[in-house]
Amino acid sequence: MQRITGPTAVDIGGGRLGFRDENLGAGIEGTDVLAAWLNGVQEEIAGVIEGAGLALNGAVLTQLREAIRLLTTGRLINVRVFNVPGTSVYVPTAGTGRVLARVCGGGGAGAGARATGAGQRSLGSGGAAGGSTVGFFASGFTGVPITVGAGGAGVAGGAGGTGGTSAFGALLSATGGPGGAVGPVLNSGVVDIFGQTGGGIGIGGFLVAQGGSGRQAVYATTPISGPGGASMFGEGAPGVTGTSSGLAAVTPGAGGSGGACGPDAGIAAIGGPGAPGLVMLEEYW
Repeated sequence: MQRITGPTAVDIGGGRLGFRDENLGAGIEGTDVLAAWLNGVQEEIAGVIEGAGLALNGAVLTQLREAIRLLTTGRLINVRVFNVPGTSVYVPTAGTGRVLARVCGGGGAGAGARATGAGQRSLGSGGAAGGSTVGFFASGFTGVPITVGAGGAGVAGGAGGTGGTSAFGALLSATGGPGGAVGPVLNSGVVDIFGQTGGGIGIGGFLVAQGGSGRQAVYATTPISGPGGASMFGEGAPGVTGTSSGLAAVTPGAGGSGGACGPDAGIAAIGGPGAPGLVMLEEYW
């Protein structure tokens, strides 16, 4: 393609030739619109449309836009992250033709620790992480419900709550991680390892993974509660020692850690809550 040429073309800046308006009162001719230039513009536009595999149609006024979309398929236009527990409806960003979806279930809570007497200790194991899955879709995604699973709740001296299921409509889903298990009350000096809970699972998609297991509590010289399981996005909450509630998971879908009670802890400790799940959508032309 070239810019307009001829004796009536004018410099519009930077050595570029362009158009001028006609002003008969001042004796100024308008720029001649040459057939060669118009044909060049026509063929440039038609070439893009036909190059995208579309047949020219004078009744459709969006063919150039559609051709550009087809020819640039694969370009990332937006990333949408849904991380608040609950359900919403997915409205794609304008121009979205394909979606890469990642879904992770909510993490399980760590177990609480039972109250102890003199010379006793108790621990809770860690909550497991939510499962995960990844899928790629070229259609059928507009208006589907998006569900983000909540993290499991911690309980004083009881088993941890299970994380909620996350889903991208009926296309993908991932169950939440189970909560941790409550350990026994043991006398000081007794060595033991307690509890390990498998994670949630992913359903659908081309890459399905189970969430990391809630980790074991270790009764030793320095007892430590079970750390939370790792999700597809990272580690769970670390274990605690002494007399302490478990820690909340921060990474989406990860498990909370178990609580711990040292000697003479008259009140049970609470397990750390799991982190909510997540649905992340990469939108492409």
